[in-house]
Amino acid sequence: MLCPKCNVEMTIRTALRVTGDTSADEATRVFLVQRFFCRNKACAGYGAEQARVEHEMETGVPEIVPAEEPGA
Repeated sequence: MLCPKCNVEMTIRTALRVTGDTSADEATRVFLVQRFFCRNKACAGYGAEQARVEHEMETGVPEIVPAEEPGA
C-alpha cells in the first residue's frame, strides 16, 4: 500500500484484537489488525499511521479430516 501523501510504499505493523472473550454470553471474535505507516523521512506523514485494515479470522475448533490412504 502506498502512502497517500508521498506515494512511497509503507511499512506494516500487525497485531491481534480479541473481543468477547470476557463473557460466556458473547461470541469471541478475533481480528488481524494491519496498521500502515509512512517510511519516507521527507514526508509530512513519516512515522504516522496512514491506514488501518482489520480482517476477522475464523474461530472455533478446526475440523480434522483424515488423510487418504495411498492408492485408495
